[in-house]
Amino acid sequence: MRKIFILLLLLSSELALAQSDTLQVLIGNSSELLFIAKDPSAYEDLKKYDFNKMLLEMQAKLNDSQTKKAFLKDNSGEKYLQKKRKYLSGYYMNYYLGFNYSEGYEILNANLVANLLRNYTGNQLDSYFQTSYPENTYSVKVFQSPYLAASVNRHFELYANAKTTVILKGGLEGFFSFEKFGKERNSDASSVLLKSSSPAGMENSVSFAPDTLASGAFEGNSDYILWKYADEDSYTQSFTTVPYNVVKAGFNVKIIPAITFNNRSNKRVVSLGFGPTIGINVIGNSITKIKDNVPSAPVVVGGVKATPLRYGLVCELGIGGVTFFGQYVKNKVKNRELEVMSASSGVTSQFTARNEYMTEVITFGLKFGK
Repeated sequence: MRKIFILLLLLSSELALAQSDTLQVLIGNSSELLFIAKDPSAYEDLKKYDFNKMLLEMQAKLNDSQTKKAFLKDNSGEKYLQKKRKYLSGYYMNYYLGFNYSEGYEILNANLVANLLRNYTGNQLDSYFQTSYPENTYSVKVFQSPYLAASVNRHFELYANAKTTVILKGGLEGFFSFEKFGKERNSDASSVLLKSSSPAGMENSVSFAPDTLASGAFEGNSDYILWKYADEDSYTQSFTTVPYNVVKAGFNVKIIPAITFNNRSNKRVVSLGFGPTIGINVIGNSITKIKDNVPSAPVVVGGVKATPLRYGLVCELGIGGVTFFGQYVKNKVKNRELEVMSASSGVTSQFTARNEYMTEVITFGLKFGK
């Protein structure tokens, strides 16, 4: 039989020689606790101690050695005092490293092509273009679009026992996000404006191919779209559009209720938190670097500017010592005027697109810290 002896300098050294009061607690059929005090008032001091902590340490000593008896000594008498419970935590940091993902960001070059056609001055021609799925749209490239953030947090403990803890966490997060765009997985996407299906006012437009007023398609395996149309002299003109890349930086506020399940050693088994996030984009501009291998000049960049407000949902999942995070954020963007690189006659940047539309971005990655 293994025995545990706990020695605290709680009582006078004369305790063993003085008349003592004894409390005996029988636990089940095989365990008992003995409390020996000089007088009944000493039991008030015993209430200040965390006996669960003592037993856990002693049990660990017995499990890790071959000894039959183990001793626990607290010379100061303060090591095992029960700490006053704090429901509100102090401040602590979390760090996030993740990647962005999104599909179907709009590129409104169909309007631009239509506006270049002779004898027509309207801007809204999207519905007249025949497109093959998923049209000429761009998506955020996963693993090429990093998300970095750091947050200052504090939490309030709603419930706690030996195995379960429920908290409400609030955090202020600063973030940086670079969204790199590329074509969608279907490389055969194309758009065609047929003369036979075009709106009134374009009957006299010149076709550069049978019944074709304009067309646009991804150029091979690249992220560029090559557009073609016929000018008033029946010559086929072309230009290239490139995807816009967006840099965002700002602040988010998060409120996350979370529950944690621990094992007998008080180590986390699994935790789950889920809640809203709202923030602002301090920086939200599109930046695109023009490469030398574009298929045809001039080159047109369709840019956007993110509006300040961003909002969504955030989730944190902890398994053992590793914590994953994911978030879904909605943010409106406004189209900037199209910027023309290496401009030539026939293509201008005077273009009115749909002013703003909603974007949805999913971010996932690892969380570091408490």
